[in-house]
Amino acid sequence: MAEEFGADEVRARALNILGVTTVKLGDRRGLVDVERSIEITAEIGSPEILRGYINLASTLAELGELERSYELHSKGLSEAERIGAPEPVRWLRAERILDEYMHGRWNEAEGQADAFLSDAGAGHSRYMVPTALLIRALIGLARGDNAAALEGSEAVLGVARAAVDPQVLIPALAFHSHILLATNHQADAGVFLDEVIERRQAFPSGLVSHWVIPFVVVLKALGRAQQLEEVARDATISTRWLEAGLAYANDAFSEAADRLGEIGARPDEAFVRLRAAEALVESGRRAEANVQLELALAFYRSVGATAYIREAEALFAASA
Repeated sequence: MAEEFGADEVRARALNILGVTTVKLGDRRGLVDVERSIEITAEIGSPEILRGYINLASTLAELGELERSYELHSKGLSEAERIGAPEPVRWLRAERILDEYMHGRWNEAEGQADAFLSDAGAGHSRYMVPTALLIRALIGLARGDNAAALEGSEAVLGVARAAVDPQVLIPALAFHSHILLATNHQADAGVFLDEVIERRQAFPSGLVSHWVIPFVVVLKALGRAQQLEEVARDATISTRWLEAGLAYANDAFSEAADRLGEIGARPDEAFVRLRAAEALVESGRRAEANVQLELALAFYRSVGATAYIREAEALFAASA
């Protein structure tokens, strides 16, 4: 019996690894293997199921399927807490910080990030500390605390460089570039764009995920939007994030925002709606601009994003 259990667990782990690798190499059918891994571990009552939940959730999130990813994080966390698995519990709690942020529950996200980072004895993974630090930095930026946003982003980058892994470092570089741009450090922002591109060329199998939105925002602002096409050509598989980024790069701001709404990335959707409104105001299409502004403002008011509220209200005045 023990021997049979061991064989099933090994098979489940192999399916998990194979499935994730298959997706990263360009074939979504790998998701079926990860799903089967979860089924096997559920049948035999193995804690290996937690690895399945984590990997499937992360892969779906990178593809741009956030709702399913959220569900898996919740299931995984409940199971990890039930069986008393401390490392998966910490990992999944960190994932939930990002989930709360994307859902627009920023006070909850901020509180959970503070709790995660203050747990000095937790032995936090370098993979998850950047998530908690980044969410605090992005909320600070949206609420007008540029100093905290810069400090937090620099901390994210420091941890990510120590981790070395491009899956951690590339997003950190992209978000740092965006925060530098937003705080009037354009020249420095461009330097980090160059590093993102260089590291992507060395790691083309990594999925183009949520980091592509801050990346393309800075590319566009610096007149380099065409460089996203180069990143897209090298990608092993398209993602909904990449599709939204390409729409943004090609001035289809409303389309990009709609795609982000479909993904469930509410903060990104609101930000892109601001850019859509800005473009519409400049072209004299005031009624259309106001539609985008109302949508962005509804979100920003719900999360207390005072800096973006001021920007949206100024655009309203410009469109009057």
